[in-house]
Amino acid sequence: EAINLEIKRAVAITVHRYSVVLALSLHDKLDFGPVRAQRFMGQVKETFDAVTQDLVSLKDIEETVNSELGIDFRYK
Repeated sequence: EAINLEIKRAVAITVHRYSVVLALSLHDKLDFGPVRAQRFMGQVKETFDAVTQDLVSLKDIEETVNSELGIDFRYK
C-alpha cells in the first residue's frame, strides 16, 4: 500500500513537471500566448482523460502520432 502511494506520488510529480516544461516551451520556443497555450494544455488534459477513461488507447494515439507526424515515442 505504501509503495503504491509512493508510485502514484512519483507519477503525479513527473506529470506535473513535464506539463510545466511543455507550457514554458510552447511560450518561449513557439511564441504561444496565454490563450493559445491554455487551449493547448486543455486539449492535452482532455485527451489524457479520454485515455484514462478507456475511450481511446494510448497505443492508437502513439501509432497515429508516428504515422502522421513521424514522431516515435516507443521506449528504446
